[in-house]
Amino acid sequence: MYWPTPQDYREAIQNPRNCFKDPELQAGLPELDKLGLPRPISGSFASVYKLKCGEQEWAVRCFTNNVKDQKIRYDAISLHLRANPLPYLVPFEYLSEGININGQWFPVVKMKWVEGETLLTYIERHLNHHERLQELSGKWLTMTRELRAARIAHGDLQHGNILIHNDEIILIDYDGMYVPALQGMTSNELGHRNYQHPGRTEAHFGPYIDYFSEWVIWISLAAVCADPSLWHSLGAGEAEESLLFRRNDFVSPDASRAFELLAQVEDEAVRSNAGSLHGFSTIELPEVPSLPDPQLSPHPRSRQAPPLRSLPQRQRRQRR
Repeated sequence: MYWPTPQDYREAIQNPRNCFKDPELQAGLPELDKLGLPRPISGSFASVYKLKCGEQEWAVRCFTNNVKDQKIRYDAISLHLRANPLPYLVPFEYLSEGININGQWFPVVKMKWVEGETLLTYIERHLNHHERLQELSGKWLTMTRELRAARIAHGDLQHGNILIHNDEIILIDYDGMYVPALQGMTSNELGHRNYQHPGRTEAHFGPYIDYFSEWVIWISLAAVCADPSLWHSLGAGEAEESLLFRRNDFVSPDASRAFELLAQVEDEAVRSNAGSLHGFSTIELPEVPSLPDPQLSPHPRSRQAPPLRSLPQRQRRQRR
């Protein structure tokens, strides 16, 4: 089946009145690049365009491939988010006849445009503001607890899908989201490699799919709070598309420099939780526990690994 390319979308959106069926989008003005063409924000599964429609700004998500059961998934997600509104999630509308490309209609997602900086940018800007990062860590725990209570799993928690606006967390990109109405289906994506359990497959699709990445992000925040130098020592940031960990750290945790350095942090809680994440990398994804409730401390140690020990001297020398 023919499916539009990113270039097809870019050309069509030059004329919103002709390509959209939605009256509000028809009257919109796309954000342009230096060449005067609609500016895309490109991802693995879609290109997103910003349209200004009067006082309202919209993000229009144009899919770059045909995802099986896409309408069923988005309709279920939309219904669940409306019934369980959370400040971290943005309401949206799935338009089956969203955009016309060469006489054929294709779906788009219409969502309010969200301003904010990515998680990586925010952390880097506040590396020397311990209190700000500590506050963000607490908000992360609160958000994950509320998502669990609402039976929502995002499916791809990573820096590009986490925006910080006025110091508050907003999640975007709901392509791989799990809600109870989708129970029994498989996952249509596996998430960003530097945030996901190494054993995750399409068969893993349930309320637990975020737990591992939630730990990755929370431990990274706690670690840079305790020792900001870890950010540069481990090459974190936009260039590497990672926080303190990369996929190889989870595939081979015993040979991981990230786990080695976190085992040496003075903060005992950071060392202990990093040791737990080390262990979570070696068990099945559904067995990974959720993050602790922000009102409780410490997290129960059931199903957790023993505290992480420093790597043997021989292994350290081999990597130098």
